[in-house]
Amino acid sequence: MKKILLTWILIGMALISYAQVTFLNRHEVEVKFMENDFMVIMDGERVVGFRTLPEKGFNLKTKLQFFVANEELHSEPVHEVAVKDNYDLVGYDIDEGVFYALMQKGTTLSTDKYLIAIDLLSKEAKEVDLSKLLGMELQEFIVFDGSVALMGLIENRPAVQLFRLEDGSILTLEGIYFRDSKILQVRKEPELGLLDILVSKRNRFKEKQLTLLSFDNQGNKMRDVVMQDSESQENELVEGVLTEIQDYQQYMLGTFGLRRREAYRGLYIAEINQFGEYEMKKYTLEDFPNYYAYLSEKQELKKIRTIEKTIAKGKVPIIRPVFTLREIIPTPNGFLIYTENLTINNPRYTTRDGVYSPQVNANQRMFYDPNFMGGPWGVRNPGFRTMNAMTPTEYRYHAAYMIYIHRDGRVLWDNAINLFNHTRIVPGKYGEVHFDGEKLHFLHLDGVKILATYLKEGEMIFLNEEFEIQLIDENSRIRETKEESLELRYWYDDFFLLSGKQKVRFMDENMKEATKDVFFLTKIRVDGELFTGEQQSRMLRNVK
Repeated sequence: MKKILLTWILIGMALISYAQVTFLNRHEVEVKFMENDFMVIMDGERVVGFRTLPEKGFNLKTKLQFFVANEELHSEPVHEVAVKDNYDLVGYDIDEGVFYALMQKGTTLSTDKYLIAIDLLSKEAKEVDLSKLLGMELQEFIVFDGSVALMGLIENRPAVQLFRLEDGSILTLEGIYFRDSKILQVRKEPELGLLDILVSKRNRFKEKQLTLLSFDNQGNKMRDVVMQDSESQENELVEGVLTEIQDYQQYMLGTFGLRRREAYRGLYIAEINQFGEYEMKKYTLEDFPNYYAYLSEKQELKKIRTIEKTIAKGKVPIIRPVFTLREIIPTPNGFLIYTENLTINNPRYTTRDGVYSPQVNANQRMFYDPNFMGGPWGVRNPGFRTMNAMTPTEYRYHAAYMIYIHRDGRVLWDNAINLFNHTRIVPGKYGEVHFDGEKLHFLHLDGVKILATYLKEGEMIFLNEEFEIQLIDENSRIRETKEESLELRYWYDDFFLLSGKQKVRFMDENMKEATKDVFFLTKIRVDGELFTGEQQSRMLRNVK
């Protein structure tokens, strides 16, 4: 009787533990453990998995495999498309129901490129020759409104070429190819048929400017907005992230700091109207009362006193080491801004023109340097280069800082999530955020476990609650998980998507134990409201 009671108690505790993170649906594709991993791209409530796979035997044949799953992760069998000999997959995108795979032959500067365009409904594939484009070190690839935009570096200067799918015409976009310039963001506006490009460069007075350029699908320049901090010549805008255009209004948010120094001062929000005019609001540590809330009480109090002394002297406090913006989540009332504070360690590291922001290639549509880190396959955040292959850069994450700002400029709340100085060699954002205007869920992977943090109206409810990866089939067991293959991403509503590769033990049709290697997709729902008081007490004890 005691054993039965103990069993039910353990089951009840397990149900409570996993109530906040529920594993709903799972899709598996049988693979071999050492084969290339599938990559995943989400298109609304649809998921596309894809990879290239060499054929068996001593030949140069390669095939592109893909599958399409719906919101419940129901999928047809894997489809295959032949790839030209010696070509590799270097980029991908989805536009208007068509999946585009960018293939390239040879070195990074090769002009031998072509597209595989796959209709996701009919599964029909066609090839598009891109060999007439310039040879450049590719950094971004976007398809929008019937045009293909390829961004890259030519002699260390950025360039963007536009290829029209309809007639094969090629244009090089104006206002981008300059010395000491850098493209910070490329984004498409599907409803307006525009391509926004945010360029950072210095003028003849060595003043840093952010220039917002907008082009239509014919390459015509529709906007040219130069943005800078006009209030103080000692400040400069470090980075920027654009929101979508709504009612002819657009916002750009980012960090700012001291000119030509790696010293950050805070955040800015610029509201841009249809005529290219903008108003800018800036926020510093004086507006961030909980910026150091992730520290112990003693350490936080020490930081606050230092900030107060700096403000009393009429100076603006400095944020160090690196303060980088990761994501903007607009709501009807305002903007949830997700930033991170981290240290960059590399023996060869030097400041780069007052900024070293790891927010490169946030869209992850390109594979940079596929030869160094084992190729794009099996890397949690593919598409990032280290500064030197022999001395890889380490990124030490201190905290994720969340601030919610009303559209009228008021700071509604702020809080910091301790990342416990976790070190990675890939500079992508640390976690995935879902925010509905009131509830904020922050999930990230730690090895083969999911860690969840929940804030409600800015108040920390729980921090880093740990969850094991679960199977849907009760008769199966996870034998091994390939840690480096795991990827966790926010999907839609309150759903996240986990993908990766596992060895699974199961019962076959003859009721005998068997093992299979699978690539899997798992749909996860999160709900921090199911967190119990008993769990909260335990969490607070663990934090202290």
